[in-house]
Amino acid sequence: MHRLSDKTIAQFQQRLNELRFELDAVLRAKEAADANDAVAERRVSSFTRAHLAAELRRVELALRRSVQSRFGECHRCASPLAKNLLLADPTVRFCAVCVEAGAAEPLLARRAAR
Repeated sequence: MHRLSDKTIAQFQQRLNELRFELDAVLRAKEAADANDAVAERRVSSFTRAHLAAELRRVELALRRSVQSRFGECHRCASPLAKNLLLADPTVRFCAVCVEAGAAEPLLARRAAR
C-alpha cells in the first residue's frame, strides 16, 4: 500500500476544514439554542454538544496530523491507512488490522471513564 500523495492529502485537508467549519457552526447554533431550552431538553442538548465537540476535536486532530505528515498512517503501527477507509471517515486513526487487534479499545475505555 502506498503513502498518500500531497495532492490527496490536500484534498483531505480541504474536506476536513469543511467538516470543521460545519461542526463549529452547528455547535455554536446549538449553544445559542440551549439558552432557551427547558431543563429536560437541556440534558439531551448537553449530550449533543459533547458529541459535536468530540467530533470537532477529531477533525482538528486529523488536520494536525496532515500538517505533521502523519495523515493517512495508522496511529499504532504507522502502516498506511486504506484510502477507502479515509474516504469513509477522514478522522480515522487506526488501520483495520490494529482495530481488530483491539488497538482502539484502551482509548475508548479512557474516554468512557471521563
